[in-house]
Amino acid sequence: MELDRGAIILRKVLRFETGQDHIVRRVSRGLLLEWVSETSVHFDGLLVMIVDPLPPPDSTWPPNQLVFTTGPYTRTFTMPELQTLDEIVTVDLLGNQIAFNARRLDLIACGDGVLDGVWHLNPSKQNGEFSGRWMTADGIFRGHLRGHFGRRPNGDMPFFGKVIGSMAFRRPLTRHLGIRRR
Repeated sequence: MELDRGAIILRKVLRFETGQDHIVRRVSRGLLLEWVSETSVHFDGLLVMIVDPLPPPDSTWPPNQLVFTTGPYTRTFTMPELQTLDEIVTVDLLGNQIAFNARRLDLIACGDGVLDGVWHLNPSKQNGEFSGRWMTADGIFRGHLRGHFGRRPNGDMPFFGKVIGSMAFRRPLTRHLGIRRR
């Protein structure tokens, strides 16, 4: 895989056989990712994140492209194509296939990670609930979150939440946003 600009971040290898399949040591800063993979009894795969930098204002940058190359198959993808890609391609007469699954993920930094979800205000517009997903700064899903927030009659503004991760319950997320403390 080769990218015009930005970075290819390898997140995970899928079903690589030890001693047979491997990632080739990288020599560039993320524009090229190479691997050796021989499939036999099941599929092999890669989970990668493509970082596509925003062009500067009044830029003349050409559209960013990702080139995927294997022995029997080569394809160039534009960034808009990768926003919602689900495709299986048969690459030879033996029926060997390559599957592509891609989604656009807009990351908005929030403290030590990224939150993606919804806020629901109650009719009073003084309090409400939130729910969503928590991810690391590079977009890897780490758990679900749910909680509530609001304003108390005494002016305090509590914020309570819990993150439920894939490994176990995490410590409750509690933050007091008011000036007054009890």
